Amino acid sequence: MGNRKKVKKKTRFRRAADQNMTRDQAMLKHKKERLAILKRRRRWLVTAIAGAVAAVVLLVVFLTGGFEKKASETTLTVKADGSITFEEVDVVNSSVSESEIVSYSKEAIAAYNEENKTGGAVKFKKCDVSDGVVYLKTVYKDAQTYADFTGLNFFAGTVEQAQKEGFSFNASFVTVSDGKKGKVAKAADVKADGTKKVVVLDQPVAVVVPSSVTCVSDEGTSVEAGDRIRIGNEVESYIIY
Repeated sequence: MGNRKKVKKKTRFRRAADQNMTRDQAMLKHKKERLAILKRRRRWLVTAIAGAVAAVVLLVVFLTGGFEKKASETTLTVKADGSITFEEVDVVNSSVSESEIVSYSKEAIAAYNEENKTGGAVKFKKCDVSDGVVYLKTVYKDAQTYADFTGLNFFAGTVEQAQKEGFSFNASFVTVSDGKKGKVAKAADVKADGTKKVVVLDQPVAVVVPSSVTCVSDEGTSVEAGDRIRIGNEVESYIIY
């Protein structure tokens, strides 16, 4: 057999050497390239971690109500599930601290829940005192719980249920359409549709209901939006939706 020439396989460094680069220079170049890759990966990792942390923070803020809009005036909201949210906004004496209000509110709520064995039917949600104005938010399981806790005349349910509870509907009614008061409505017609929902109260407050208001007692009420009625006095008022 003839003599074979031994062919050496070119390595990365030999190829570099073929290009007028010494082995040391090739190794240094390779090291720099590796460092650049590692730096890019670290940047990507840091960006990914920062994004994940930001997402978690946003989720926590959302779940804890951090983005929840606070009422700027005392507002009672009737939810679709029958629960009641009451946001009280009032001027507070400068000598009364936020901690005192929180302490008093929580004690009153705990005492009510314990006495009535409600299982937490009344919940303290938030308190904030700023520039002499207090914002206090509480949530009630249902209309009866709100009425019991506050001692106020209050009902939320169907028109039929309200009549069974003894509410007379003895008021002058007007229709509501597109967020405005309209023509006069007869009390008999209002009472005729027992499936309609109604809120009855005699508390000066803004009331928000879960759907559009169709009729309201005229005296002392004003329509602020399709689902929002302001009660301006302590006359028994009816909001039908």
